[in-house]
Amino acid sequence: MKVDEQVLESLNRKKAYFLEYEEETKKLHSNGEDAVERVQEAMAARQRLIELIDEVDAQIRKQCGDTKEGRLLLEACKNRCEYKELLPGYQAVYNAGQQIFQIMTRIQNEEKLASVNMRNIIERLQEQIRQNRQASKVSGYLKNMNYSSDAKKGFLYNDKR
Repeated sequence: MKVDEQVLESLNRKKAYFLEYEEETKKLHSNGEDAVERVQEAMAARQRLIELIDEVDAQIRKQCGDTKEGRLLLEACKNRCEYKELLPGYQAVYNAGQQIFQIMTRIQNEEKLASVNMRNIIERLQEQIRQNRQASKVSGYLKNMNYSSDAKKGFLYNDKR
């Protein structure tokens, strides 16, 4: 197998990881009662995928080697060269790299939306905490007043009034 074919195979694996990463990023838009748990799971999955992508990047650098052709192939992976000056095998690598960058752009857009969603979740949770504090203050007050379920309505008023 030629080096450009090996790199192309690695890029296809990297693309698959990025597509999975994109799906996990979409899960960051979760709402509902278990939103925090789903966001945490998606963040953990994304971290695992980042590690796999880093491994593929290291493998690609190793496959390219430290030759003039290898550096050109690595530049083709990153779309940092002129497409029309590349050999057909290198053009396929360039195209695969371009597909990955398209996915990365979509992920960046999804992350912006996910950030807004996470802020909304935080605000909702903070509001629930505030409400719980108020409820606990009231229940603490009533407990201190020896309020029980059999107390008369309006027990806080002075009977002499």
